[in-house]
Amino acid sequence: MKNKLHVIKSKRGDSELLMREIGFLIFVVIIAAILIAFIYIQSKGDAMKEQNLVKQIALLIDSSEPGIMLTINIEKMSLVKIDSEKKEIFVKASERSLGKKYPYFNNNKIESVTRGEMLIVFITKNEVK
Repeated sequence: MKNKLHVIKSKRGDSELLMREIGFLIFVVIIAAILIAFIYIQSKGDAMKEQNLVKQIALLIDSSEPGIMLTINIEKMSLVKIDSEKKEIFVKASERSLGKKYPYFNNNKIESVTRGEMLIVFITKNEVK
């Protein structure tokens, strides 16, 4: 009698272990799906476009000498602003987006004008007083 009872407990323990393992596997699959969806949305979203454009503009400004005029296509952005007092560039891809700020380090005078889908940046030498 003891042996039969031991066998029944053993089988019940195996089924509980199997159910626990299946539950854990389902949990891991759900977490992986959420992570993949998040990465996909971020890579296709406005945040990545904003971050790329703001850094590219900052690198262009930092590597430019006085007398240079930069023309940058900003057709897919809702707002691009260069603040020469704070030495910051602000890019906003859409109205629902928060936008990205990024500093630049060029010590020359930076002026920008937006004409349609183009951002025109003028870099001139700072006047020493």
